[in-house]
Amino acid sequence: MGTPLATAIFALGVLAALVNYLADERRQRVRATGGKTTVWGKPPKLLIGRYTTEQGEKKENLLLASGYWGMARHFHYLPELAAAFLWCADDV
Repeated sequence: MGTPLATAIFALGVLAALVNYLADERRQRVRATGGKTTVWGKPPKLLIGRYTTEQGEKKENLLLASGYWGMARHFHYLPELAAAFLWCADDV
Protein backbone atom coordinates (compact mmCIF):
# COMPACT_ATOMS: atom_id res chain seq x y z
CA MET A 1 0.00 0.00 0.00
CA GLY A 2 1.38 3.37 -0.98
CA THR A 3 1.55 6.51 1.11
CA PRO A 4 -1.36 8.31 -0.63
CA LEU A 5 -3.72 5.36 -0.09
CA ALA A 6 -2.59 4.89 3.52
CA THR A 7 -3.11 8.62 4.16
CA ALA A 8 -6.60 8.51 2.63
CA ILE A 9 -7.55 5.46 4.71
CA PHE A 10 -6.23 7.14 7.85
CA ALA A 11 -8.10 10.39 7.11
CA LEU A 12 -11.36 8.52 6.45
CA GLY A 13 -10.91 6.56 9.68
CA VAL A 14 -10.41 9.77 11.67
CA LEU A 15 -13.46 11.29 9.97
CA ALA A 16 -15.57 8.22 10.84
CA ALA A 17 -14.47 8.40 14.48
CA LEU A 18 -15.22 12.14 14.60
CA VAL A 19 -18.71 11.72 13.11
CA ASN A 20 -19.43 8.91 15.59
CA TYR A 21 -18.31 11.11 18.49
CA LEU A 22 -20.39 14.10 17.29
CA ALA A 23 -23.52 11.98 16.82
CA ASP A 24 -23.23 10.50 20.32
CA GLU A 25 -22.39 13.88 21.86
CA ARG A 26 -25.47 15.53 20.35
CA ARG A 27 -27.76 12.77 21.56
CA GLN A 28 -26.31 12.93 25.09
CA ARG A 29 -26.56 16.75 25.14
CA VAL A 30 -30.21 16.67 24.07
CA ARG A 31 -31.03 14.16 26.81
CA ALA A 32 -29.02 16.07 29.45
CA THR A 33 -30.78 19.36 28.67
CA GLY A 34 -34.23 17.86 28.23
CA GLY A 35 -34.20 19.02 24.60
CA LYS A 36 -33.42 22.65 25.42
CA THR A 37 -30.45 22.94 23.07
CA THR A 38 -29.81 23.13 19.33
CA VAL A 39 -28.81 20.51 16.79
CA TRP A 40 -27.14 21.88 13.67
CA GLY A 41 -28.28 25.36 14.72
CA LYS A 42 -31.98 24.52 15.08
CA PRO A 43 -34.19 23.29 17.90
CA PRO A 44 -34.11 19.48 17.95
CA LYS A 45 -36.97 17.30 16.78
CA LEU A 46 -37.80 15.01 19.69
CA LEU A 47 -39.88 11.94 20.34
CA ILE A 48 -40.91 10.64 23.75
CA GLY A 49 -40.47 6.89 23.94
CA ARG A 50 -42.73 5.36 26.57
CA TYR A 51 -42.33 1.78 27.66
CA THR A 52 -43.09 -0.61 30.49
CA THR A 53 -40.40 -2.78 32.05
CA GLU A 54 -40.89 -6.47 32.80
CA GLN A 55 -41.54 -5.45 36.41
CA GLY A 56 -44.46 -3.26 35.27
CA GLU A 57 -42.64 0.03 35.83
CA LYS A 58 -43.55 2.77 33.31
CA LYS A 59 -40.60 4.73 31.91
CA GLU A 60 -39.90 7.41 29.32
CA ASN A 61 -36.90 8.11 27.13
CA LEU A 62 -36.17 11.24 25.09
CA LEU A 63 -35.31 10.28 21.50
CA LEU A 64 -33.55 12.61 19.08
CA ALA A 65 -35.01 12.72 15.54
CA SER A 66 -32.91 15.47 13.97
CA GLY A 67 -29.30 15.96 12.97
CA TYR A 68 -27.45 12.70 12.44
CA TRP A 69 -30.22 10.85 14.28
CA GLY A 70 -32.77 12.17 11.79
CA MET A 71 -30.93 10.30 9.04
CA ALA A 72 -31.13 6.85 10.61
CA ARG A 73 -32.49 5.26 13.78
CA HIS A 74 -29.10 3.96 14.90
CA PHE A 75 -26.87 6.37 13.00
CA HIS A 76 -23.81 5.72 15.15
CA TYR A 77 -23.43 2.24 13.64
CA LEU A 78 -22.60 3.67 10.21
CA PRO A 79 -19.37 5.47 11.20
CA GLU A 80 -18.45 2.60 13.55
CA LEU A 81 -18.74 0.09 10.69
CA ALA A 82 -16.84 2.42 8.37
CA ALA A 83 -14.03 2.76 10.93
CA ALA A 84 -13.90 -1.01 11.46
CA PHE A 85 -13.65 -1.55 7.69
CA LEU A 86 -10.91 1.06 7.40
CA TRP A 87 -8.90 -0.53 10.22
CA CYS A 88 -8.82 -3.70 8.12
CA ALA A 89 -8.50 -2.00 4.71
CA ASP A 90 -4.86 -2.99 4.18
CA ASP A 91 -5.94 -6.65 4.32
CA VAL A 92 -8.60 -6.24 1.61
